[in-house]
Amino acid sequence: MSLAEIGMQGAERDPSLLGLEFARRQDDAVTEAAAYWSAVNRRQFLTRQTFAVSAFATPFSRWLIDPAEPTRARETGPLVDRAHIAELREAADHARQWDSRFGGANRKSASLTEYLYGRVAPLLHGSYSEAVGRDLFRVTAEMARLAGWTAFDAGRHGIAQRHFIQALRLARAGGDADLGSYILATMAMQSLMRGFTSEAIDMAQGAYRRGQTLDPRVAGFAKLIEARSHARAGDERSTSTWNAAGPMPSDAFVRSRSVRLSVLASAHAQNGDLAQSLHLGRESLALFTRLGSLRGMEYLRVYGRSLEPWRRDPQVVTYLADVRRATRSLAEVA
Repeated sequence: MSLAEIGMQGAERDPSLLGLEFARRQDDAVTEAAAYWSAVNRRQFLTRQTFAVSAFATPFSRWLIDPAEPTRARETGPLVDRAHIAELREAADHARQWDSRFGGANRKSASLTEYLYGRVAPLLHGSYSEAVGRDLFRVTAEMARLAGWTAFDAGRHGIAQRHFIQALRLARAGGDADLGSYILATMAMQSLMRGFTSEAIDMAQGAYRRGQTLDPRVAGFAKLIEARSHARAGDERSTSTWNAAGPMPSDAFVRSRSVRLSVLASAHAQNGDLAQSLHLGRESLALFTRLGSLRGMEYLRVYGRSLEPWRRDPQVVTYLADVRRATRSLAEVA
């Protein structure tokens, strides 16, 4: 029974706004995240919500002002200890590995939000020391980021955007500016993929400059997104190159390999090597289709532009038709 059903109509928020709030107070941040995870699990409204880059403005500015706040201890609720933190870290590691290999459009990845609401939210409302609370917020932020990533990969951009906002707020509550930088770079990537290049550049630059002791992989990711954004904006001088060489086992990093293949396919097309370009393009299409990744189809749509000089070639016509067919199929599932 809802609050409205018992005569308290004003007590419930507009469900379309859930997950968009970057709360000022730490307790409010926990309440906002838990309410959003609940809405996702009850399938409320969310499939109808679209991505709005303006919703990133307040989270971005508030995080830039203070990316790492002190974690406050709590003295009410069930006790949260190191065993709980170990459990959550194991769950996060497992979810990360599964998502990397199999993508976001599957039941196991979607169950991450069920875990956040059913298992993690009660712990956030428990009692803990500052040290335990800090680790609790950090691992929860990582899980929320993963939930957003899987939704993003499956083309559910409104859902993903809200997960990312809550993940950024929880990283701040855990005092982890570097994790926040990684999440913000991911938000920049989503903005870029939705066509908002200027906003993507701002967020990627903020992610790179505001981190405190950035892991080289995080710094590289932020710079990569900035470079892609400059390239999309046609600013050749500001664009740095992405080194596509290096080992990447296809069984462990399927989606990353798929992205890399699409980029390399574009490079071969730009160099005039149609045969090698289509070979890589077909391999990338097969992997993205297997993953059920609508985001991957966006990469292939961009790749398709590089095939314009051969638009009447029968091989190209067939390939682009296959991409459109796969995109429609995945969109229907999503």
